Amino acid sequence: MQFFVNHKWYKNNLPIALNNSYDILLKRMNKYFDTIIKSSLPMSFKITLSLALIGILITPSIKAQSLTPDEKYLNDAVHIYDKLNPEVDNLQSSPKREKSAVPKIEKSINQAVALLDNISPAAPEELKKVSRYFRSNLEYDRGYIYGLVGNYKKMNDYLLPVKDFFDNADESYFPLQYKFEDKNYSIAYSNFESIRAVYYSAFSEGCMKMKNYELVPELARKGLSISKDNYVKVLVIDYLITSKSNLGKFDEEMADQSINYINTYNSNDPKDKVALDSFEYSYKRGWDCLLKTFEHNPTITNQGSYYARAATALIKANDNELAGLAYQKALDAGYRDKDFLFEVAQFDAAPNKSLRTRACDALAAISLDCYEMDRLAKLYSALGMQKESSAFEKKAHKCEAKNEKMVARGSGGGFHLYLGTYPFRFMSPKDYRDYGAVGGFTAGKFMLLGSYMKVNKNRYAWTDMSFRNISDNTSQNYFWSGKDINLTFRFATPKKFEKKTTTLYLGPQFGYSERKLSSITTDVTNIATSQTDNAVSFEPLDKQYQLALNYGAISAGKFLAVDFNISLGASYCDFSLENPKYNLKDFKFTHSYLDHRDEWHWGMVLRCNLTIGFYL
Repeated sequence: MQFFVNHKWYKNNLPIALNNSYDILLKRMNKYFDTIIKSSLPMSFKITLSLALIGILITPSIKAQSLTPDEKYLNDAVHIYDKLNPEVDNLQSSPKREKSAVPKIEKSINQAVALLDNISPAAPEELKKVSRYFRSNLEYDRGYIYGLVGNYKKMNDYLLPVKDFFDNADESYFPLQYKFEDKNYSIAYSNFESIRAVYYSAFSEGCMKMKNYELVPELARKGLSISKDNYVKVLVIDYLITSKSNLGKFDEEMADQSINYINTYNSNDPKDKVALDSFEYSYKRGWDCLLKTFEHNPTITNQGSYYARAATALIKANDNELAGLAYQKALDAGYRDKDFLFEVAQFDAAPNKSLRTRACDALAAISLDCYEMDRLAKLYSALGMQKESSAFEKKAHKCEAKNEKMVARGSGGGFHLYLGTYPFRFMSPKDYRDYGAVGGFTAGKFMLLGSYMKVNKNRYAWTDMSFRNISDNTSQNYFWSGKDINLTFRFATPKKFEKKTTTLYLGPQFGYSERKLSSITTDVTNIATSQTDNAVSFEPLDKQYQLALNYGAISAGKFLAVDFNISLGASYCDFSLENPKYNLKDFKFTHSYLDHRDEWHWGMVLRCNLTIGFYL
């Protein structure tokens, strides 16, 4: 039985109690009493101290016995479970695998199972989950030992009933918490994962031995999805492809697992490979299965890609002869992936040049870029085919020259000039119409752009960030006229600024704005004298120094471009009443646009722009 002969026994990392509570108590008492008796203290004090220590040491011992009946059943069952490890190990490591050892182990399993069966249905849910965990593992142990001695029928009889538990005990079932020897323990999924994987592997083998081929594929797939041991994986893949072969199911899964067989075999260390080879689990088994699959089912599509993958795996197995055959079959099947063809053309271990020549000729018949043409020229040269090499070397040079001309023509030498304007700003009525222009240049991934805007009667936005929650006490809209000037440094990502392409960019924007507000009429009170001037008119000036992040995209054609961008940032503002008789510090205003306003204040920049222009 190959699996049980060659693979290690997996158990979870559960604690094992070394001493019972009584032994621990005696050791503690002997240690401390010995120290007291040998001391130089007065006898009366020694007696008093000894009695106090008895009370201290007995207290945790009493506490250790304070398990509920259900916890006690679980505690005793875990004791037995832990002791099974060496017994099963001895049976597995024994060359003769004596069947006489099974009844003793099974007796211990029966005792543990009986204890777990005594747990009350009213026990806490977590305790019942832990009980099911140990009971399922005990039944798995029972099946395992029968597999060790070659009784596969009994093995399967015990493994099948716990299949539902192993199918559903995934990561969501864990962690499990329980008491053992008055301590709290936790079982993580990582403690169980390897047991679960070997359960499926062992059960797969048991079904194979009993010719229950229908169940093997399901078990093997689950074992493959969980197992992290490449040795086990080779065995499980073998069970899968063998069972499907016996069932006559030669499909794409068979082809995939045949290649997986070779790759998984290659992933084993040399020592495990020797063990696998001794039981005829060679990588060649995967290759033979692939051939058999296509022989029985020639309708499978993409056979060439399967042979190409097999060739790569066989090279890793250092079998150049079979790899060459796989390459040949892939070419025969019409597989023409460029990377694959270059791989074959560079296959120095090919038994003759014909295989490499055939790959080169296949490359010559498909579309190649300049670099690939140059590679093909070198490959032909290595084969001694100078005529073909020279032809593709010339093609590569022409291709590169053509590309250089196209790049130069399309990018204008990498330097472009952009001159544009704001089209939507002209759509306002005449008195409200803004006039502006942008101009700049691009070079590679960098663009420098300047803009100027003459503004007429834009609505004034309340952007002072130091206001004190004052509501506007008028329903009047206020407007400003003036100018906006911006300088923007843009950096393209990931492409360069070029014609006939759309380029994303971002970068800092530095701006200056002068905003002359429409007239505001308000009463003004001198804070020092309480003297009030009524209906005073002001035309304030708001100067803003702006810093923002500008990001957007410019879509360029052959001559025209459209640029859309957003600016988000902050402004440092100088607000002036433009009236020497008054200032914001010494006077109070009835109009909320002026009252509590600072001469210097912070504002925000939020602007969307769209420009259209020439891209030269």
